[in-house]
Amino acid sequence: MANWQYGTQWLTVLIVIDNHYHEMRTQEANLDLIGRIFRKRSKQISKHLDGMRLLNPEEHWLEWLGNDPRSAVYDQIEKMFREQRTGATLERLTVTSKPCYLTGGKESFGKILVIRAGIAVPFDAVVLEPNDSRQQVHGVFSWVAVNLDKGQERQDRTWLDLGDDSTNATELLEARIYFDRTDSM
Repeated sequence: MANWQYGTQWLTVLIVIDNHYHEMRTQEANLDLIGRIFRKRSKQISKHLDGMRLLNPEEHWLEWLGNDPRSAVYDQIEKMFREQRTGATLERLTVTSKPCYLTGGKESFGKILVIRAGIAVPFDAVVLEPNDSRQQVHGVFSWVAVNLDKGQERQDRTWLDLGDDSTNATELLEARIYFDRTDSM
């Protein structure tokens, strides 16, 4: 958001980086500097997502994850680490092998409606803790959504299986795709 002050050579700009607000009062000549800040942040974001090339939205229907499935997965994994350790962030996340996908549907008026979908993503990550220590972890991240045909009744559940690898990813996903039918998951 920019607050342009007409009749002066100054401009107040509010920049949001990593959910923190930074107010900058600057001359119009420094707009180039602001552009460089945004481009640098943009490169940092794409650098984070570079390790996620194996998660290819063109290979499987992933619209249930939103407009940007890679960012959705990255953000969810980071959120799960942050829930375990307040202030933790992902310094690096790499998808180590091709994710496993499952999609379930039901027939309705001669068409198939998708009612559930899941993904299991084997990964390596470096988690930066608030005290600046780094932890290297690997595992499988699973995300399942059910009731995709019912709008507000949609349910999502996610899992982090630290220490697991891609050999278990399919088996884990097959067990979890029906989490809404069992209480054991």
